[in-house]
Amino acid sequence: QANGDVITLTEAEYYNPSKEVNTYMKAYYPEGTVTAGNYNFTTPVKDGTQDILVSTEVVGNRSNTTNKVFTFTHPLTQLNFSAIEGNGWGTGSVGSVKSITLKDLSVATGVKISDNSLVSESIVAGLAVTNITEAGIAVGKTDTPMGDPVMIVPTTKNEILVDVVMADGISFSNVKVTTTDDTFMAGKAYTITLTFNNKKVAGTATVTDWTTGGTVYGKVE
Repeated sequence: QANGDVITLTEAEYYNPSKEVNTYMKAYYPEGTVTAGNYNFTTPVKDGTQDILVSTEVVGNRSNTTNKVFTFTHPLTQLNFSAIEGNGWGTGSVGSVKSITLKDLSVATGVKISDNSLVSESIVAGLAVTNITEAGIAVGKTDTPMGDPVMIVPTTKNEILVDVVMADGISFSNVKVTTTDDTFMAGKAYTITLTFNNKKVAGTATVTDWTTGGTVYGKVE
């Protein structure tokens, strides 16, 4: 979160002796190595907990060495979950959320240097929200945060699917989470509130037609 901090290189580098030759620079976080035009993270974190920073391009030369400011941006999308009790519970209890798993999403393993686009990997098994205890987090009448933020590669759709498992074993599959944005966008943090509504008591009824009974006799004298 710091602004104005001085960036120094572990191993000193120098501009070309000719002032006609420019040096082009970018900076990234976390640590990585350059291979075939990509900046690949040394140890990619694939559980959605790794933040990534990329800088704008900075240009300098021997006669132009001042005001070299690396402006960093977040290329990922951040998702924050919370839960709240909805309608129909009365004096009952919703229970506790044991796990939230995001489906069909990708995480970043590097950055393409030419345009700062992300090198990504799809997580087939899903991304589980971290820091939700085995006993679960209770859902109450006030909005309650659920675990840590999840950082994903920006999506191409405005909805994602999540699976929710409660501590009592009840599960909800393919819950649709939708944003008013066209997609879940880079550099934005979204708070996703899961509202738990109780099931209404309902049923269907049919009426059976009258059928003819047996013959009945009566004698009036």
